[in-house]
Amino acid sequence: MSEQESKVVRIILALSIESAALTSRLRECKPGDIVTYAELSLLLGKNAREHRGPLQAARHRLERDERMIFEVIRLVGVKCLSAPEAAASMASHVRRVRKAARKGVRKAQAIDILQVPPEARAGLVATASFLALVDSAGAPASMRRLEASVEKQPTTQFLPLQRALAALREA
Repeated sequence: MSEQESKVVRIILALSIESAALTSRLRECKPGDIVTYAELSLLLGKNAREHRGPLQAARHRLERDERMIFEVIRLVGVKCLSAPEAAASMASHVRRVRKAARKGVRKAQAIDILQVPPEARAGLVATASFLALVDSAGAPASMRRLEASVEKQPTTQFLPLQRALAALREA
């Protein structure tokens, strides 16, 4: 081992005791199971609705490592989603991202570009253009074009960026 390699510090991400307890409980779930906030609070030793960090960490860990997806059920708890349920929930992400993009575009349109320093103008215009692209790409008609393009391909992989952009360009 070289001298440089011995100086590399490895960071090992460890779950907190609280997150580990929640991860262990959620790992037992089958699709359709609901774990209530009352049960989560008991495991956590404090109100799980107020102290969301350990639950978020547990959900992220299980999504990444076990491919288990949990959805929050307002005022109730979390539900383990089946693959079809998780796929159906993807539309809500598009709506949320699109709403945020539209808000950013409106904010950019309200900025008097002549009052922005010349060296920052390109960044402003690039960011506003990107947000407008995200808004446009998430429109229902654009999503239908993307779906049609996906149906034409023989694989279940994500569309390569160039093919996705080509599908969005089709009118």
